[in-house]
Amino acid sequence: MKTLTTGSPTTVIVRFTLPIFIGNILQQLYQTVDNMIVGQFVGADAFAAIGATYGLFFLLSGFIWGTTTGFTVLTAQTYGAGDLAATRRSIGTAAVLSAVLVLLVSGVSVAAMPLIFRLIRMPAELYADAYSYMTIICIGLAAQVFYNLTAGVLRAVGNSKIPLYFLIVASVLNIGLDLLFILPFGWGVAGAAWATVLAQGVSGVLCFVYIWRRYPVLRLTKSDFVWHKEYAKKELSVGVPMALQYAITSVGMLMIQTAVNHLGTTAITAYSVGNKIEVILEQGPIAIGSAMATYTAQNRGAGEWGRVRQGVRSALGVMLVYAAVFGTLTAMLGKHLTHLFLSENVAMVIGDVDVFLKIVSATIFLLGVLCVYRNCVQGLGYGTISMLGGVVELLARGAVAVAAIGFGEFWVACTGYPIAWLSASVLFVIVYAVVIRRKFSQMC
Repeated sequence: MKTLTTGSPTTVIVRFTLPIFIGNILQQLYQTVDNMIVGQFVGADAFAAIGATYGLFFLLSGFIWGTTTGFTVLTAQTYGAGDLAATRRSIGTAAVLSAVLVLLVSGVSVAAMPLIFRLIRMPAELYADAYSYMTIICIGLAAQVFYNLTAGVLRAVGNSKIPLYFLIVASVLNIGLDLLFILPFGWGVAGAAWATVLAQGVSGVLCFVYIWRRYPVLRLTKSDFVWHKEYAKKELSVGVPMALQYAITSVGMLMIQTAVNHLGTTAITAYSVGNKIEVILEQGPIAIGSAMATYTAQNRGAGEWGRVRQGVRSALGVMLVYAAVFGTLTAMLGKHLTHLFLSENVAMVIGDVDVFLKIVSATIFLLGVLCVYRNCVQGLGYGTISMLGGVVELLARGAVAVAAIGFGEFWVACTGYPIAWLSASVLFVIVYAVVIRRKFSQMC
């Protein structure tokens, strides 16, 4: 097993980030490939139906990801401190909490789906396909939770490569199932949803088997599942705020989606295409942020506060290079990917797609700053701040949504991303500076 408490911070962070980055892209391809196949073989309206659910999809997946990632912060801290017994107890507690989580989220989301669709003004012609897709995704959230938790455990102990390998297998499986369910079976958008759920389930099973066979010290016994109030409190103190942060952020995204829905099906389609391309660009900052959460948690557990500060500087440098290279490529070439998603009406939407991508590409470095500082603060154990950051993003996106509806302009809705990133970044930079300054003053 590996730790992130020795070696050059830049080298350690880059090596740990790359598998997460590739893995995140592959995970995003679950829904992206669904959209591409649906758009090419089912139709533009079916594509728009899935695209119109993006905010809700992000809400659920972000809530799940935030919670399970927060749960495994304690795993990384105890592992960094060298206490393997505590590491196993943290995993057992996280498993129990995750089981309760998935039952609650799945049940509530399915029951509330009609109300949510009314609130976001889902167009009538898209309702049936959108409802079918999201209901299946909600029922299958257990598969996503299982993968996120097992992959999170592997990353917490310094192994970010194996989750990547299993995601490659699952991605290939997802494409095959998409084609099988949509073409010969004729299941339409429902087939795309089932392909996503089954592929995620397989990747989770593969991670679990790997942990069981290759990490004997992490094999849980009955005693590890005994309720530990202290462990549960620590994991919830990080996981719940992280989940709420994503949930609150997603509400802001739903506001933007509602504003876009006001502009009609063509705007929805363009925004959906732009989102599918932009979300790939986002994976660099998100991956670096994930690496920083584990890096910071392990070094905090080991008492290496100097390395925490060095790691932040290194991560910011890497992020600026990424933003310059991939942001430029996306701004120049991104709109041409529209042809991968649609076989009809391309000329009607490609102009708006180009506007969307140029706005987010020029400002993607803001997301990088946000991810580095936010995940560092989370790794230090200040999970509650994440929720406050989500509130800041919500307010920013809400203001943009109101402006977009008022002006009736597509480009205004597209500014919701950079304005939210900038607003939350300011908060986390200030929090990080205060925490680090206080810690070093105590050491002196």
